[in-house]
Amino acid sequence: MRNKKGQILEALDNKVARIILVILSLILLFFSLKLGIDSLAWKSERNDNVLYSYNINKGYTYGVNLTPNEFITENPQGMNELYISSLVNNFDVTMNYSYSASKQLNLKYSYKINSSIVGEYNSSPNGEKAEVWVQEFPIVNPVEETLENSNTVNISEKFTLDFHYYDDYVKRFMQTIGITIDAYLKVEMEVTIDGELEDGMNTLHDTQTVTMNIPLNEDVFAVTGETEKTINENIAGINTYVDKVDPVKLTIALAMLAVSIGILVFVLRSLFRNVKKKDEYTSQKDKILKQYGDIIVETASPIDFQNYQVVEIKNFNEMIDLEEELHTPILFYEPEPNETSWFMLIQEKVLYRYVLKRKGE
Repeated sequence: MRNKKGQILEALDNKVARIILVILSLILLFFSLKLGIDSLAWKSERNDNVLYSYNINKGYTYGVNLTPNEFITENPQGMNELYISSLVNNFDVTMNYSYSASKQLNLKYSYKINSSIVGEYNSSPNGEKAEVWVQEFPIVNPVEETLENSNTVNISEKFTLDFHYYDDYVKRFMQTIGITIDAYLKVEMEVTIDGELEDGMNTLHDTQTVTMNIPLNEDVFAVTGETEKTINENIAGINTYVDKVDPVKLTIALAMLAVSIGILVFVLRSLFRNVKKKDEYTSQKDKILKQYGDIIVETASPIDFQNYQVVEIKNFNEMIDLEEELHTPILFYEPEPNETSWFMLIQEKVLYRYVLKRKGE
């Protein structure tokens, strides 16, 4: 009679049983991990307290200087008007940026001003434009400054744009390349400000741009872009904390994890053990049948041993010796498929039998 362990191992030979055990193990593993995470009770909350607030005002002003002429006496012309290209000499531009905050910090800021000719080409019949050419012209090289215990930053840069230099540059490009494009001059100031807040967890990082667009290669044009804009920002505090570990949940989670791993190990060991046994048994049986197939006859029905005196043979080589001596074929029968094989040789009332079994049975 088989013991309890043997019954369990036999049950594990069933593929369905293995699959059920693996699924059960994975379910336990999932819940053990979830319960373990819950036991730590980690939380992150953002409160309503404003740690830091700041305001930014940015924009630009300009005046259009005309070449002396008898038609337009207003010189320079003011903002937000239409301008005749042939009469424009240059632009006097001032770009402004001001930063004010609720608290003093160690601030670091940087800025630069570039101008770029942007050329666009009508790439489709419906008038959609694609950017085909960009040529940059630095106006103010990058500037970096550090302020200690400050809550304000003020930047004001004045410069002159030679309108005809850029306009003629576009015309030379079109003549040289041989295509007609739409072009404009983009003048842009980029300002970045950084700082570390007192709580050591939040940082200040803000980048703003001031952009002015001047059409080129046009008879009459208007300047576009936001001449003034105000931005208000707040930085809220973050409370991050870890509660005490729940010992009950953690104990249950560890127990479930141990059971899950134990089931997986047990199933895998039984699977590898059965595969190994099957390989040993099958390889020996197949080797005998292949090597001595010309003297072995496979039978489909068992032999009644009551009619014979059964002599058990311990080594298959002895069966070969008997076959050579008696000139009688060896009978092969497998009473338990993939478990047990009988190799038999009958001489009158004597039956010689060699039994091949899976090890461990």
